[in-house]
Formats: sequence, structure tokens, C-alpha cells
Amino acid sequence: MRGPASDDLANAKRLELGLIGLRWLTVAFAVLQSVTTAANPDSAAGHVLPMGFVLVAILAIGNVGISIATEGATSVDRLRRVGLVAFVLDIVLVTALVWTYATPGNSLWVIAYILPLEGALRFGFAGALVAVAVAAISEPVRELYGTGQAERAAQLSAVVFRVGVDLVVGVVAGLMARSMRRDALLARERATLAEDAATLAGAAARREVSARREVSALHAAVLAGVAADDAASAVASMTRSIARDLGLDTLAILILEGDHLVARGVHGDPGYAVGDQIAIADTVPGRAATTRSEVEGHLSMSEVAIPLRVGDALVGVLHERHPLGSAEPDRVVVRTLADQVAMVVEAALLRDRQEEMLRRLEDLDEMKSDFVAITSHELRTPLAAMRGFVNTLLGRIDSLSSMEVREFLGIVDIQTDRLIHLVEDLLVVTRIEAGKLSFDVEGVRAAELVEEVVQGLDEHADRVQTDIRLDRFVADAHRVEQVLTNLLKNALKFSMPPEPVLLSARSDGGQAVFRVSDRGIGIAAEDLDRIFERFHQTDAATTRRAEGAGLGLYITKKLVDAMGGRIEVVSDPGAGSTFTVRLPMARPTAPSRPSATARAG
Repeated sequence: MRGPASDDLANAKRLELGLIGLRWLTVAFAVLQSVTTAANPDSAAGHVLPMGFVLVAILAIGNVGISIATEGATSVDRLRRVGLVAFVLDIVLVTALVWTYATPGNSLWVIAYILPLEGALRFGFAGALVAVAVAAISEPVRELYGTGQAERAAQLSAVVFRVGVDLVVGVVAGLMARSMRRDALLARERATLAEDAATLAGAAARREVSARREVSALHAAVLAGVAADDAASAVASMTRSIARDLGLDTLAILILEGDHLVARGVHGDPGYAVGDQIAIADTVPGRAATTRSEVEGHLSMSEVAIPLRVGDALVGVLHERHPLGSAEPDRVVVRTLADQVAMVVEAALLRDRQEEMLRRLEDLDEMKSDFVAITSHELRTPLAAMRGFVNTLLGRIDSLSSMEVREFLGIVDIQTDRLIHLVEDLLVVTRIEAGKLSFDVEGVRAAELVEEVVQGLDEHADRVQTDIRLDRFVADAHRVEQVLTNLLKNALKFSMPPEPVLLSARSDGGQAVFRVSDRGIGIAAEDLDRIFERFHQTDAATTRRAEGAGLGLYITKKLVDAMGGRIEVVSDPGAGSTFTVRLPMARPTAPSRPSATARAG
């Protein structure tokens, strides 16, 4: 049986092996840069190519050594020492490579963004900040080394920008790493509690079986509940088994959820059904939950409610009732059984929470992988373009016409805007995943909102045709504008100019209905169920090399759901797509606005 130490070692090895693979990608990228430099020897000084190959060779040899040390590590402490050596080696060699290939038009410096990611994964915020500090020291010196006095001021903005992006990457990666560590610790604690509770339940069941042979069938029912897939199935299974084996007319197990008792297991007719909420008020089960003691009732029915407790914590209530004058059940057995039922229910609830926590950890791990992919691709592309045009401006500013300078600066501005939108999308996704979306609900004029959305599309605005037959509705104008902007940009991206895109607004059955239709390439049937997933892009998007990280439709779906609406899509491949958003006309049910502290966070 594996213990916590072996699990920690296995997890640490998986992390180190993943970083080893990432380091091989760095080696490959550096080799490609060296080959490119060799093919154009006039683009670099004579020492650049030999030095570059030497550094790449050292990085590759070091990676082999780290791989061997990782496989041979027998303890977490030893593997941590290997990781520290690897981190220091990466900082030195990656920084040296960036210095070696610091030539105009060269994009090798983007590999430095790997360092804050690696530092965050290894050492949390501290590791990320170390990498950012190295960049903050190295980048100004590197950019200004050998640069003339007149050019140094122009280099400052590029240095600030790269160090700023490095800081953003480090902070986001540090937050994700800290969240994953905290959730992993909590999951382990919950798992331990679940295992302890299951052990206690099994021990109690064994003691009852040996002490009271007459209730062995009841214990079997309890153990069957432990074996159920989830808490709801466990409670329902135990309720049926106990009622059948004891010959009870009516039995229910109610679970305490917030301020209510919720019926999760029902046999017979206790006056409520599975899933019904019972307020903790003047009812027999409610009084038992309030006083945490057994309560009996003798009005139209004879009934008893026994609190289900684990230690001092109330889990729920076991409620039994039968007609007056009928055979009295053996309530001694029922009382004895209550403690066992409580432990089994608690174990099942803890198991559900543990599984939910594990699912959350898997989601966080997937987010981490997706973020690394986005960082290495979506950020690198516009940054490389910006770097190239900035270097061109710096090197040829005197020979370029004002029109060419304006054109180059326009391209830089477009790429900067692309980066800003990507970072904004990542921040919105972070708020969605953390459940911290806030809404400012107010009366909105549909025509004014649509006009602002269309004007925000700049040069693409003339391709949008509008048909507004909706006056006012109640919603968060900013969020609705965000939804419509995402849908229009998506439609414009996948339809060839000058094909128009139609945006219409209607009132239908108390709902504000917005439709965005295009005559573009459409969506394949197999992609329709996945287009709203995070980071998902269709094959058509990949083939057309459409810009974007696959976050627009995911954010759109989450915003519409949070505003109490729904979004639908109909598409005919080759003929276009239509997205329909339905929002409540009146004040929607939306998450409450977070506190000032939460909003600041």
C-alpha cells in the first residue's frame, strides 16, 4: 500500500519529468536558432555561433544528468536538491542564451518566460519572483550593452514591457501554483478524514454484528451504503435496506445542508419526497436537529426523529413514523443504528467532497497545461512581431518615410491590443473559475448598447448589419456588451469580407433575444458540443490560423449562464452559423456582488 511519502515522491518526479520535457523543447528551439544564425552569418558577431552551440550542448548534457538524477532519486528531499540545481542551471543557461543571441530580429529571448513558470511550479511565489528579479537585472543590461547613447532611451520601453510581461507570467503562475498546493493539501486532509470515518464505520459495524446477531441484516445494509458510488446513492440504499429488514412502514434519512434538512433517502410516505427541503422549525425532525436530541410525536402518526451525529457535528436526522395503534418497531435497534448511519453518511459525504476536490485539482492541472501552451504560443507570436518592427524602426528610423513609420507603429499597436485582450480574457477566466464574477444590473437601452458594440469593432463595423426591435431590458450592460462583442468578432473572423454579419435584437416571452448570424465556414457537427469549452478551437480555426486562445465562447457561455440566460447555436458547415442569446427582461438571478476586499483581490 502506498503512503503519503511515496505519493509525494511520485508527484515530485512527475513534475520534474514534465520540466525535463519542457527543457528539451528549449534545447530544440535554441538549436533551431543556432542553425538559423549559421545560415545567415552576417546577422551576428563571430563569437555568437560557437558560444550558442556550446551553451545548447551544456543545456542538453545537463538535462540528461537531471533525468538520470531524477530517476535515481529515492526521497523527496533528494529530488528537491536535484530540482534546485536544475533551476539554477536553467537560469544561468537560458540567460546566457538570451545574451548570446541578443541581435536585432532575434526572438530567442521569449524562452526566458519559461523561468518564472518553472520557479512557480517548484517553489511557489518565491521561485517565480527569483526568475523575475533575474530578468529585471539582466534585461536592462542586455538591451543597453553595446547600444549607443541616443538609442538607449528607445530601448527602455521594450525592456519595461518584457520585464512587465515576465512579472505577469510569474504572478499568475505563482497564484496557480499556490492554489494547487493549497487544494492538494486540503484534498489530502479530506481524504484522511474520509478514510478515518470509513474505518470507524467498519469497526462499529463489526462490533454491532458480533454483539447483536439479530441486527446483522441491518449492518449489511449499512455496509452496502458505504459501497455506494456517491453520498446520495448511499443514503437511498441504506434507507431502503433498513426499512425492509426492520419491517418499517415509513423511514427517511434527512441530511443537514446549510439551514435546511434535505430528504436524501425516503421509504414510504413521511409527508415529503426525495429532494424536498424541510425547514428547521416546529416539526419533529426540525426539533431533533435543533436540540440534537431524540424527539417523539404522537398526533396523527407515531413518529420519532433521532439526530445523526459524528462527534459534536450534526450530519442529519433519521425520521421514522407509523400509524397509531400499529405494531411498534424496535426503536432500541433504530437508536443503536443511528450512530452507525451517521458515520456512514459522513464518510460518504467526505468521499463526495474528496472526489470533487480531485476533479478540481485535475481542472487546475489542465488549466496549468493550457496556460503554458498559451504562454509559449499566443504571447510569443505578437511579441515576436512587435520586436521585429520595433527593431526595424530603431535600425532604420532615418531611412523610413513617415507613412512607413506610421504603418509599423500601427502593426505594433494591433499586436499590443491583441496581448491586452488575451490578458483580459485570462483574467476573466480566472474570475469565472474562482466564482468571483460581479454584476451591476440596471436598465439598458438595446439600441444604444448595440451601437456601442458595433462602434467598438473599428474597421469591421461597416460589415455588421443591425435589426433592433427591442427597447429596454434589465441587465449588466458591460457584460452584455462583452457577450455580443465576442460573438460578433467570432462571426467576422470566420466569414470572408465583404460578407455581412447580422445582429438582431427582439423581445420574446419576457426575454431579450439577441441573434448573431454569419455566412462563414460554419461549425462541424462533432464540434457543436465542444465550442463552449475552455481553450477549445475547431479544426477550421486551426486550419485558417485564426488568432485567439479559444476563450471567447467559453467566457460568453459563462457570462450568459451567470445572468440567468442561455445561449444556443445552429450551424450549417459551409453556409454559416447563428448564435442566439436569451436573457431575462426583468432583473436576472445573478451572483451577489463581492465585498470590496474580494473585488480588490
